Amino acid sequence: MKLLKNNVFNGIILALAFSFNILFFAPLEMYFTNKTDLWFSQGSILLISIPLTIVVTAVLAVILIKCNKKKKKVFQRIIAIVLTGLYIQGNFLNFGYGVLDGSDIDWLAMTIKGLINTAIWLALILFPFEIKKLKTQKGFRTYTSILSLYILGVELVTLTTLQITNIGDRTSKVLVNNNILNLSKDNNIVIFMADTFEGTYMNQILEDHPEFKEKLKDFTYFDNASSISFYTFSSLPTMMTGVQCKVGNTLDENLDYCFNNTKVYDILKQNNYSPELYVESALKPNSDKIDNLVANKKKVKLNSNIEINKTMYKAVLYRYLPHFLKASFVVSGDDFSRIQTKNKEETDYKESAYTMDDVAFNEYLTKNGIETKMSAKSFKFFELDGMHRPYETKEDITYDKSDDYMINTPQEERRMAEGVAALNLLCNYVEELKKSGVYDNTNIIFLADHGYSNRFYVNLLVKRAGDNHDFTINSAPVSTLTDLIPTVLNMATESKDYGKDFFDFQEDEVRTRQVLDYTYQESVWGLNEHTVISKMTFESNENVKNEDSFKVIDEEYKYDKKELTEKYDFGEIVETKNIPGSNCINIKGITLDKINASASIGNNINKHVYITVNRKKAENDVIANLNISKVYGNGQKVNVRMNNELISSDTLFQKVFGSNLTFTIPKEEWNLKEQAVIELEFPNAVLGEQEFTMMIAIKLKSLKFSEAE
Repeated sequence: MKLLKNNVFNGIILALAFSFNILFFAPLEMYFTNKTDLWFSQGSILLISIPLTIVVTAVLAVILIKCNKKKKKVFQRIIAIVLTGLYIQGNFLNFGYGVLDGSDIDWLAMTIKGLINTAIWLALILFPFEIKKLKTQKGFRTYTSILSLYILGVELVTLTTLQITNIGDRTSKVLVNNNILNLSKDNNIVIFMADTFEGTYMNQILEDHPEFKEKLKDFTYFDNASSISFYTFSSLPTMMTGVQCKVGNTLDENLDYCFNNTKVYDILKQNNYSPELYVESALKPNSDKIDNLVANKKKVKLNSNIEINKTMYKAVLYRYLPHFLKASFVVSGDDFSRIQTKNKEETDYKESAYTMDDVAFNEYLTKNGIETKMSAKSFKFFELDGMHRPYETKEDITYDKSDDYMINTPQEERRMAEGVAALNLLCNYVEELKKSGVYDNTNIIFLADHGYSNRFYVNLLVKRAGDNHDFTINSAPVSTLTDLIPTVLNMATESKDYGKDFFDFQEDEVRTRQVLDYTYQESVWGLNEHTVISKMTFESNENVKNEDSFKVIDEEYKYDKKELTEKYDFGEIVETKNIPGSNCINIKGITLDKINASASIGNNINKHVYITVNRKKAENDVIANLNISKVYGNGQKVNVRMNNELISSDTLFQKVFGSNLTFTIPKEEWNLKEQAVIELEFPNAVLGEQEFTMMIAIKLKSLKFSEAE
């Protein structure tokens, strides 16, 4: 205890905790939790964070130890209060901000959140002055020593765990551009995946720019094509392999699972194709079947390392500062991609690792043209930025990041410009194919992973080798989920051995198609580094333009198979956030982890929610009370069933202090089975707008079951 009060020890440990928290732990923790989308190694962070932490610790320690008693007391309090505030803000108060993917943040709509956040910071500031024992110098030194040791201990354990779990980092390999413009004189298959390019926008572009029908002669536009999934990180592993992602896996694990269980690349190689992928680093597989995946030998330049750390610390400040100071420190994953682009010289683009930069790719394409020196046939898969935020690519495939364009030009206009730019890039590629003489023997597929507003509907353009016809619009009900891989393999083998492809379905055909929706934990930039929480299967036999026709037919959750080993005690209040660790209760259809699209713990993600209670026998009827912190829409009808019997029907409305759903469960229904399963149905739940794509109705805070008297 004497050591905790010691002036020298306290000065060193408090200075170290402050510096370690914000200068060392914060950037490294953010690196590890977002590393799948970062092109540099942790060494780039350590290069700056280690000396910076040492220097700042030394300076603060000297100040705390050497300055006079009066100033020391002031400095101690300032550093301790800021340390506490930054630690709590960075780890516990950053819910509900959405993801940093380049989209605009509606700060005005979060004013109340900001006021609450400010109140918490004020409480932290006043705390040391209100507790009697902390008013004395020795008492405050003891408190700050314990606080510092606690924070250091927690963060050291966290970093050690992250380091162990990240052994074998995928940043050790990169997808290089050596053959990016090199094709075969024999046969080629080239796939362009333009992110978020919805079919609705393609239809509008064809009306506004009819010249594309001439430029894309020989192409067939499938204007009734359904997507794979609602998000890139759950669509592309399947798009590249034909294998669906698994619930419970991280993105890295799903990439390994999909590539280890596909035969696509074996078949391509058996037919003398050289498979190459050009995708963002987050989606890079760890597979020896990909010919352009090689060891990363490219060093990061000093200037780029400095830029990396400036951007990382900007992101750190966004996360750790109070609400009303965050707006000046917004970053996105694209900021790090731009640094990677700067790290490369234009002359060595060919030897560099691929980055998703449509402008740079187009510049290199039009400057150098297409080579035809490959001995093997070529299979190339390109991931393009397409129509994804932040909408800074103009129709002529140049960037315009000026305030005049980004602020004064309507977002919808900028989005449409990106769609035109993506098609212009395709047209430029077609022209270079013709110049090189391999256009006629090259198969081209241009498609999207998902839509923007209608996530089910994607753009799909296909030109087969040897096609010679006017631009054609085909309304057959095709699916990128089930038909893309058969199309690719039929092209590669020049057969129909792998099932029906896009061209085998009739326009008047009635066909049932499925689209998948995965939810996954959110990290700072919205990356799917963490575990996939759920998977819902939507199905429709109507035109994909009618998104309301898609209904959920199957669902799978991370906690589906959780074993309930203890009996629920009547009267116990169970918070939704604690259900993953509960041994007596489980829920399906409610988010039990914080997930993407700003949906926090407690949101329903389906029209049906199932509550399983490992129950004790009831002597009387059971009263169920569900505390609902948010009701979406103008009222949500709730039907409650047990054992296929309707036991309650009610309508919930949003109230200032939350709503309560209370209903009585007859003891016969409660006691019928060893585990009571309660079904909540929300008939008028709807898909949220854009990224918020779950079937939202309510946000559940807690639940309780009590015996009636």
